[in-house]
Amino acid sequence: RHQEILDGLRRDGRASTYETRFRRRNGMAVDLSLLVDMIELDGRPRMVSMLTDVTGRKRMEEQLRKLSMAVEQSPESIVITDTDAVIQYVNEAFLRASGYSVEEVIGAKPSLLSSGLTSRDTYADLWETLGRGESWSGEFINRRKDGVLYTDSVRITPIRQGDGRISHYLSLQEDITERKRAEAELATYRQHLEELVDDRTRELEAAKETAEAANRAKSAFLANMSHEIRTPMNAIMGLTHLLGRRIADPEQIDKLTKINEAARHLLSVINDILDFSKIEAGKLRLEMRDFAPEALFDQVHSLIRAELQAKG
Repeated sequence: RHQEILDGLRRDGRASTYETRFRRRNGMAVDLSLLVDMIELDGRPRMVSMLTDVTGRKRMEEQLRKLSMAVEQSPESIVITDTDAVIQYVNEAFLRASGYSVEEVIGAKPSLLSSGLTSRDTYADLWETLGRGESWSGEFINRRKDGVLYTDSVRITPIRQGDGRISHYLSLQEDITERKRAEAELATYRQHLEELVDDRTRELEAAKETAEAANRAKSAFLANMSHEIRTPMNAIMGLTHLLGRRIADPEQIDKLTKINEAARHLLSVINDILDFSKIEAGKLRLEMRDFAPEALFDQVHSLIRAELQAKG
């Protein structure tokens, strides 16, 4: 490359500039801009070179290049306007989202996307916030060039110069139409599910009330039947007692005793049925009482002795 510059100078006599990279004595590489020219000194042509260290500039250019690539390739729409909201820059994502070309949007205002469906309060809050020099976030319902509506989540931030003066506004926009649609569908599904749960809850409550009503009816029936049966049982026991006082035959007295014991056992069963109804009604009270085991077994023996003897 250096030899090409020299050959060009000898041939054309014109100054040339090119950039190259040198390595300092300490090993650090630097970028240099080399200006080479031919001058006449003492009647003889001389080559003059001027070196300029452009390492900082190259580094800044590289950072700007990366920043430019990041902005251009950003999936979010990026818009830069002046303080009068005139668009000065948009990235590729904005063009894809809006359907407009660069020529159509540069110099225009963002209102070119207005659908008329965004509330006036949103715009009022936007300009009031920006007027205070603060960032603003919100949502716009916009309209593409082909007329299709879409929802943008927007964040607008003032760009300040070194002296603090606001010179531009940076707008980051994300198309959240699908997300809003999904949220709406999810809300509808959730509402439907809640309605199903409410309906099922009412059905269960109704079934519970029906079951409780049937249970109360059964308990009432058991209680009523126990009273109805206990009345004739008391009569049987009373008549048996009276007959026992008039009869002297031991065999007949034994039979009357068995009848009386059987009646008393049946009466205890009836009382147990009544207790069962009390359990269901939550009114049963347990008692701690002493009892005679021998008397209990004697009562059981008297009830089943006849059947045991009949079976040998």
